[in-house]
Amino acid sequence: MAKRRENDLTQTALAEKLRMPQSFVSKVERGERLLDVIEFARYMAALGCDPVQAFSELVRDSKVLDRPNPPKTSKRQGSPRR
Repeated sequence: MAKRRENDLTQTALAEKLRMPQSFVSKVERGERLLDVIEFARYMAALGCDPVQAFSELVRDSKVLDRPNPPKTSKRQGSPRR
């Protein structure tokens, strides 16, 4: 949202650049919608940012890599196959 505002873009204007509905931008900004890698690259490019640099900063500044791995769950329950 900060980058969008720095560029004086409304959600509607950014959505038009992305060829997506305004509700998409709103959900992304509220954290209700996560972006896949391709969407992230397009989103950053629409904001005039280098996607690679933005991703690098995101990883560096976040705690995502500090989280422990989730516990492993059994893929199959029940009796073994024969």
